[in-house]
Amino acid sequence: MKSTEITKKSIKGRVVIPYQIRDMYGVSKGDTLQISLEESEIILSKPDYNLFATSMQTKIDELGRVNIPMELRKYLHISKDDYLTITLEGNYIVIRKAVKCVVTGNTKGEIYYVGNGNIPISKPGAAMLIDEVKNLLQNQEDWQVIGDETNRRHKTNG
Repeated sequence: MKSTEITKKSIKGRVVIPYQIRDMYGVSKGDTLQISLEESEIILSKPDYNLFATSMQTKIDELGRVNIPMELRKYLHISKDDYLTITLEGNYIVIRKAVKCVVTGNTKGEIYYVGNGNIPISKPGAAMLIDEVKNLLQNQEDWQVIGDETNRRHKTNG
């Protein structure tokens, strides 16, 4: 099945499921979706009535939005105006908190992880960071040594 990835902003706990994904998944206004949590992802699926008593459900409104329950938003640290990535994966619509580049703050494009996999950075962010580090290294006379050689910081004016 074709997969599409779209990043949308969360507004007051609601997220628009883009029409492309609604069409590919075969859901529309008024349809009920089952909501579940798997690790750091919100999973939307067509209801499995065998699980009806134990699962949360939400309806798609006239604007293609679904409400993400407050408990899930708190658990995943999703707040107002956060960007979410929405994908269609097999039989599920998957919603994840979008990863931001630590340098640019951008959520679009490919994000890579550096620093033992802990630091998300985009190619433009990496280029900006490299340029800044090169500039600092070229102007080492502006640095002051505090303690040993491993503890340097750039001089500030003042």
